[in-house]
Amino acid sequence: MNREVFEEGRRGFFEIVAGILHTCNSVSGKTFLLYRCNLNSSQLSNYLKLILDAQLIEIAEPVETRTEGPRIRFKTSHKGKRFLKAYENLRALMTGPKQKRENVLVERLPESKRHDELTSGPSL
Repeated sequence: MNREVFEEGRRGFFEIVAGILHTCNSVSGKTFLLYRCNLNSSQLSNYLKLILDAQLIEIAEPVETRTEGPRIRFKTSHKGKRFLKAYENLRALMTGPKQKRENVLVERLPESKRHDELTSGPSL
């Protein structure tokens, strides 16, 4: 997941939820989610409860294991996919002005300085 907008600090609630939903696009078990989303067991349990209650994920058919019995797996629901799309649109809105601002600065430079600024950085 691209984090360039949020690199200034820790992940927020919606970023973690989006990460879980993105991971559950392909059916995933709890252990895989723990490692992929970089959460501990307690944190993941809390997020899964909230996300299940909001019907953003659903329980997929359990997989039978030889020693432990059936394992619960999760998949992103239709509502969860709509949430992910809305989240991605919001992130795109947040990154848009930054990219436009950089392009405007380059366009205002005289032609001879554009290449120098872009290759060597601003001169002091």
